[in-house]
Amino acid sequence: MGKNERAATRTGSWPGVAGPACRYRFFDRHGGVSRGPWASGNVGRRLGDDEQAVTENRRRVRAEMGVSHLLSAHQVHGTGIFFWDGSGDPEREVADCDALLTNVAGVGLMVQQADCQAVLLHDPVRHAIAAIHCGWRGSVQGILGRVVAAMAERYGSRPADLQAAISPSLGPCCAEFVNYRQELPTEFLSFQVADNHFDFWQISRSQLQAAGLAAERVVCAQICTCCDDDYFSYRRAGRAGPAVRAGRAGSAGRSGKAGQTGQTGQTGKTGQAGQAGSAGQGDLAERRQTGRHCSVIALTAPGSPPLSGTDDGSVRPGG
Repeated sequence: MGKNERAATRTGSWPGVAGPACRYRFFDRHGGVSRGPWASGNVGRRLGDDEQAVTENRRRVRAEMGVSHLLSAHQVHGTGIFFWDGSGDPEREVADCDALLTNVAGVGLMVQQADCQAVLLHDPVRHAIAAIHCGWRGSVQGILGRVVAAMAERYGSRPADLQAAISPSLGPCCAEFVNYRQELPTEFLSFQVADNHFDFWQISRSQLQAAGLAAERVVCAQICTCCDDDYFSYRRAGRAGPAVRAGRAGSAGRSGKAGQTGQTGQTGKTGQAGQAGSAGQGDLAERRQTGRHCSVIALTAPGSPPLSGTDDGSVRPGG
């Protein structure tokens, strides 16, 4: 993929109807100051990286997005939803949450990733946005449909008006689930593309369309983060060396039950991730030493400069 083509998969903008526009960027792992396994653009805290480096990396993300603040979450593979209404500290990391929503311009909503999807939503009519952390557990729990419903309830959004972008993430080439009969619902079997391999890009497309989005308003970067070393990858880190310590479950090994789903509210109650299962072939139930890149979406404040890195601000449609 050439430089211009790669830029077109990373940066985008959507116009608003008689109101602020929306911009988003899928950041890769480059352009920061972190070292070692977190080199160089790690934005994840509590991963062993130097906190000052993480703070500087987040400052660079904020500057590149042209926003005054970055709102993030301590993601737990649940269904917690947080609505940012402009009050409180916009730089905080919201506890136990996997979806951030707002209708306030000038604040970036950030998803941290290392193979999971960031699914970004924009309502150009009601001028609202959402940033969703969607791993396989989120797909199983239906987090995308829950967020679409929450936007309708909170902002009056119509699903048919929404636009969606799916970030670089684990592709069907690498999304192996050796225990899929225990982990995935039977309706996911139609997305099985090879032995134990599933196409979660298409699963997310299907779930968004089932929630009411038009197929042509859903775009996908179609970049596998495990294959492409420009991105942090939990799975690639597991293949490259031993785990550093036990932690959150990945998938592929037998997992525990998904947590109960959260309720929509100012801060939705979040389901807890299941317990990691016993080791086995392809088991990723241990925490790997790697960083987190990010995806960010924001409503543009008046006078915001254009984003760099692309001519047309588009993300190519997925198949």
